[in-house]
Amino acid sequence: MNSSVPTETVAGRYRLEREIGRGGNGIVWQATDLRLGNHVAVKRLHPQGDSAERTRNRFLREARLGAAVQHENVVRVLDFGLDGGDPFMVMEQVRGVSLYEWLQTHGLPRPEAGIELAAQILDGLEAIHEAGMVHRDLKPENVMLELAGDGVVAKLLDFGVAAVTDPSTGRRSALTHRRGFAFGTPHYMAPEQARGADDLDARCDVYGAGILLYEMLSGRVPFEADHPGDLLLAIIDGRGTPLAKHRPNLPPGLLEVVTKATARARRSRFASAKAMATALRTVDCSAPAPRKRRRPWTLWASAAAALLGLAAFDMVSASFEPARAEIAPDPVVEIELGAPRLIEPAPAPAPVVIPEVEEAVVSDPAPPRRAPRPAPVSGGGAPPVAFRMLDY
Repeated sequence: MNSSVPTETVAGRYRLEREIGRGGNGIVWQATDLRLGNHVAVKRLHPQGDSAERTRNRFLREARLGAAVQHENVVRVLDFGLDGGDPFMVMEQVRGVSLYEWLQTHGLPRPEAGIELAAQILDGLEAIHEAGMVHRDLKPENVMLELAGDGVVAKLLDFGVAAVTDPSTGRRSALTHRRGFAFGTPHYMAPEQARGADDLDARCDVYGAGILLYEMLSGRVPFEADHPGDLLLAIIDGRGTPLAKHRPNLPPGLLEVVTKATARARRSRFASAKAMATALRTVDCSAPAPRKRRRPWTLWASAAAALLGLAAFDMVSASFEPARAEIAPDPVVEIELGAPRLIEPAPAPAPVVIPEVEEAVVSDPAPPRRAPRPAPVSGGGAPPVAFRMLDY
């Protein structure tokens, strides 16, 4: 079928119009619901080989799980089924981009905006947890941002590797639970998830939300490695870079929330997504950043160095005229939830006036982002992986 001029109708109801996303397992189309007349997103699987039945069952399971959660911060699944033996899923069409695409295009949000987005993601997670599921695959590609009036609404999607317990048997689904395997996307896995633990709970997603917030605020992730195995070991051992290392001038309360959410031990994290959202919404972004305490001997050393420097300057000033260096200031990007604006700094320091805040002075420029990953697609993205954990 030609992706630019589709002529197919799915289940006799959804007319495919154009491709809007492509992932490892399927294609997402913009379609028209011929019964209701509105636009929807239709996801279909790629043709499969030997694993067709298992992939189809997992796809339909993902659709059922998505349909079980009704919340404004979760992408709604409207319909699913088989069309000529091929599975399909119909979702609300989110008019926006993924968080990954937004970060690559606009850069880092201000702390207030990052807090709001993370709190919305946690609200969606709480609804997922109340439905008896653990998402297990939080990452920027699985968060959609939709413009709504003057703001942005974050929406979670993709229940492909969600863990769910059958209330009648107390057992996890065999489709995404195999002893000795760790499911998920490595950079965002909780330590217990990386170990392939059987008893994952909501705190696994709290950890993932903490990593998402860390990335929104710094443009980095706390754990980096060239090989997935080394990355998982670093996560299990807790050998990550604290957020304060990249952004020391962030509000202390915000640094504390990220640190607690990404604690290595589950018992040290927030007990629920709701608890973390509450803590985030009480962060005081006007609080001054912590200052490093200097020991008394370092103060004496600094004073002595300053005196010696002045004496040396007096000795050479008679024969040398100090050179003047003209240093052009770097442009500062002030990020909002809408389109980014480039603000060229004036020669003399001056406050930057922005719509949401009467007066703001940029004193902590964002560090460079880590190397971008392969660009994902809206509603899709790079599929999570399953690692087999071997005991030696």
